[in-house]
Amino acid sequence: MSIYSKIQWRGDTTGSTIYATVQNTSGEYYQTTTGTFVSLVVANWANYDVPLTETPASSYWYLSDWPDVDYPAYYTINLFLQAGGAPAISDTLLTTRYGLAISAPPEELEIVQDISNVTRGESISIQIRVIGVDGSLVTESIDSVSAAIYSGKGYLSGTLSKQVINGIATFDDLSISDSGRHSLIFRLEND
Repeated sequence: MSIYSKIQWRGDTTGSTIYATVQNTSGEYYQTTTGTFVSLVVANWANYDVPLTETPASSYWYLSDWPDVDYPAYYTINLFLQAGGAPAISDTLLTTRYGLAISAPPEELEIVQDISNVTRGESISIQIRVIGVDGSLVTESIDSVSAAIYSGKGYLSGTLSKQVINGIATFDDLSISDSGRHSLIFRLEND
């Protein structure tokens, strides 16, 4: 089971149009025009697409905020490669995912303290808070947060994935192999 707060796709589809459809356990499709789940009408296929935005600066090529659906609940997410000018039921299915949409889906990861002037190889300690759309800590259904270098030379070492405990992931042994200016990126991992 996967837990979703965002819909994402990473694949060799750069420059393409990728979209998702979301089905509930009753087999109804999320209709983006009304924000409700309805029975499938093939002629209205374009009303069921949740567009994903290409984000080449991240390792996820396509990303979309989770639609405004009920939480928590189980959903089926189908990702499609759009062939023509509008979504069509004949578009190529890329993958199907099944999972639970968490309550108060995380809106952002927040760095508790800013890190600067770190010497090459020096241990870095940092806490990451998982913040929900209501501004509070998300304390349920999050497995871990991963860390990686977003920009800068060298590699990041230490424990690169930390369990979230009470809405906070604590990294206490990270270090960067090269000197210079670096940016780190932190991602939710919900498997």
